[in-house]
Amino acid sequence: MPLRVYNAELVESIVALAAKNALPPLPESPPRKKRENQKVLRRRALRTEHELHQKNLAQKRVARKQAEAQEAADSWESRLSAVKKERQLLLPEVDSMLSAIHFGSRQKIRAKHQKWSESVFEPMQDEINDKVDDISRLALSRRHHLASSAFLECARKGGLYLAQHNPEYEPTMFNCYVRYSAPKGQPK
Repeated sequence: MPLRVYNAELVESIVALAAKNALPPLPESPPRKKRENQKVLRRRALRTEHELHQKNLAQKRVARKQAEAQEAADSWESRLSAVKKERQLLLPEVDSMLSAIHFGSRQKIRAKHQKWSESVFEPMQDEINDKVDDISRLALSRRHHLASSAFLECARKGGLYLAQHNPEYEPTMFNCYVRYSAPKGQPK
């Protein structure tokens, strides 16, 4: 198979030199110490390059964390300001609603009291006033004296405390036939 030659002159010069045994010498390998020094230098260079890369990554991480912290703080501040604005808008509205409710409940209470006064209290008061106006001073002092003496007599006989509710009990009349009993542990 024929040999292809792209640069005939170069090939002829190489063949002529080979024939003369005058090929250019191969580059000699550097001495062993020199090689070891080169390896050490290469390792140091790689190590410093690696350290620089690690420092760069650490700085990027720190910068990213600071940016995230700043973003979180900004986010928190924006949320806080939003809550404060909402509070400023909400509080007057709530206050007005509560005051309206309070005013409405006070109006209901006034209306109930007015209705009670007209239908219950005023008729009773009129009846009591009529009865009191009919009593003279002398009769009133006599009734007071009788009530006081009845009270003292009942107190002497056994006490003025009801053991249970009695629908016939009339607090203005101290009748001795109603049995008053002192609670347990009270002296009679």
